[in-house]
Amino acid sequence: MPIILPAPTAPALRLMRRRATPLLALAAWLASGMALAASEAPQPALAAPAVAAMPASAQAPAPPAGDDAPPAHAAAPRGDDDDEKPRRWEGAIGLVANWGPEYAGAGRQAFKLVPAGFVRYGRVSISAAGGFGSARRSDDVDRGVAAALMDRETLRVSLGLRADSGRRESSSDRLAGMGDIDPTLRAQLTVNWRPERHWSLTTGISVDALSQGNGWWLQLGASRNFPLTRDTALAAGASVRWVGQTYAQRWYGVTPAQSQASGYPAYAPGDGLADLTLGLRLRTDFGPRWSGFLAASASRLLGPAARGPLAERESNWGLGSGLVWRF
Repeated sequence: MPIILPAPTAPALRLMRRRATPLLALAAWLASGMALAASEAPQPALAAPAVAAMPASAQAPAPPAGDDAPPAHAAAPRGDDDDEKPRRWEGAIGLVANWGPEYAGAGRQAFKLVPAGFVRYGRVSISAAGGFGSARRSDDVDRGVAAALMDRETLRVSLGLRADSGRRESSSDRLAGMGDIDPTLRAQLTVNWRPERHWSLTTGISVDALSQGNGWWLQLGASRNFPLTRDTALAAGASVRWVGQTYAQRWYGVTPAQSQASGYPAYAPGDGLADLTLGLRLRTDFGPRWSGFLAASASRLLGPAARGPLAERESNWGLGSGLVWRF
């Protein structure tokens, strides 16, 4: 479905000209953040804290293998300001820090710090990380490049592309002999329903858009937002993921060649439930421009993911924090 943006008015054109340099600088910042997350960040295990049914790389602790989790859609901190008219242009730049497992099922944790932020014009957004949302809107920002096909008060449908950085053998001693999983692009369709002001139900399906052998997965989740003050909110949620056989084999399986190189027994998993994630996120605004969050998650491998020889630890946890300047 094509997304048609309205022609900017004369005042809008003047505003865009005045902001041309900052927007170019922000685009460079976001590009560097995506490149860093895709090329240097360790691969934590499971979906981002389901602070709204989610996975995303730098968006929260313990993203799913491949940094490919569904976007979060928890309500924004300003629980009493949802009626405020959103601006057509908005964005943010900042940093996100995460502490989580080296890969899905790893027994060791790893730390990463990456640039974060987003630019949104109407229904189209570009983001190097998710989880910040907007103080002016009740939804979060999809990670990657995304367009809202439908954006109503209680229902949002979005289609997007995001980078999946794959998995590097060098990211953990436990992966020696397993080889690398090549990076790819994932196409994702996400549906978010808010049956009540503070509840959010999300489903997302993600497929390997470049046919690199990374398969597909489906994720379901629910979250509840608890406004604490005008500028602060606590969100709690849970998500569960079902993966296809191709995805399971690539991320959790061991081929005969990998078995010979690594010493692990050969393992050919089928499709099935892969992981369950519980999460908490505290998000607050520090005045009109600054915003930050603290997050914690607990995750557990299920089914074929838990039975594989790479699963050193079935249960794991993660921590995350972020700080951004909004404009």
